[in-house]
Amino acid sequence: EVEVNINLLKQNSSSMQEFSEHMDTEVTVSLEKLGNFNDSLFTLVDGANVIQENNKQISNEMFVNLAKLDHVLFKLTGYEAVFEDNHNADFSGHTTCRFGKWYSGDGKTTFSKTDSFSKIDAPHKAVHESVKSIPAYIKDDSVKNADKIIENFRDAEKSSKDLFGLLNSMMQEKL
Repeated sequence: EVEVNINLLKQNSSSMQEFSEHMDTEVTVSLEKLGNFNDSLFTLVDGANVIQENNKQISNEMFVNLAKLDHVLFKLTGYEAVFEDNHNADFSGHTTCRFGKWYSGDGKTTFSKTDSFSKIDAPHKAVHESVKSIPAYIKDDSVKNADKIIENFRDAEKSSKDLFGLLNSMMQEKL
């Protein structure tokens, strides 16, 4: 009976050894799979972060290009007022246009740490002031005031060029 018990213990010990080796293999395989999953997850998160940054960059570039287009249209409206002899033309101020609102809101949040951002307000304001003053010259006689109208458009174009250059610089500084 002792011999039977010893044989039973040997058999149980052997089964436990096999089970232990099997569990060791399973744990090793599971750890390897978890490691691969962890690596894949980090790769996915890194990729998502890159996509998010690219989307922010593209969004900023699109807005800057839209701002440039808005100012081209703003100036064209000024030219149109002259050609149509419209002394009642009404132009927005530099803080109430779409760009002005962006400048004091999201633009400030995103770009205020760039050197160019703080320099943008002056040429932006100058574009608006130059164009806004034109209807008064039309009212008083656009032919008589042609030199003043032309001067204002030159000022608006120069300020616009300065503004566009600063916007481009601001985007480069942000990269």
